[in-house]
Amino acid sequence: MFSNITDPTGAVSYVLALPSEVGMWQATRLGPAASPTTITTIAYPEVVGGPCDPSFAHRVRVFKSASATPPAEPVVEDEVAVAGRSAPPAPALQVVVPLHRPLVLGTGEYLFVSVEMNGAGVSKPLGLCLAVNKNGTQHGLDFWSYAATAPFAWKDLKDDGIAGNVAIEAFGP
Repeated sequence: MFSNITDPTGAVSYVLALPSEVGMWQATRLGPAASPTTITTIAYPEVVGGPCDPSFAHRVRVFKSASATPPAEPVVEDEVAVAGRSAPPAPALQVVVPLHRPLVLGTGEYLFVSVEMNGAGVSKPLGLCLAVNKNGTQHGLDFWSYAATAPFAWKDLKDDGIAGNVAIEAFGP
């Protein structure tokens, strides 16, 4: 398993798209402990309540790179459509996304998991919210695309004042 969650009991916040950002992408970098590594499943919690609504369908893309920052034009290894869901009676909904085919990371390669940030696109933010673990913040793990399509102008979320890391995990066989 690969995860950027340094403290699973830590305080939780969220990241969501502003109305002008609907359809943009959030990407998280995960680095393997050993290579080669096979990834078959991605998981992340969506926050429920307030402006956070899990009923928005979205896509998850995975790509790899030897660079620690996502490329402007990533080669998408897999893209999975995630249906919108009804909100459970809890503060978060765990989303598990099986990949269509296993993804193998080689030595020195990073895994990037990118989630399409969909929402209502109205004046009041309302949309998909990814959970952010506020303890153990590391710079250079989470990025915002600043475009709905490539080429992307990825920027570290910490530069926009997001305290914490987006909770993303990747699992193998």
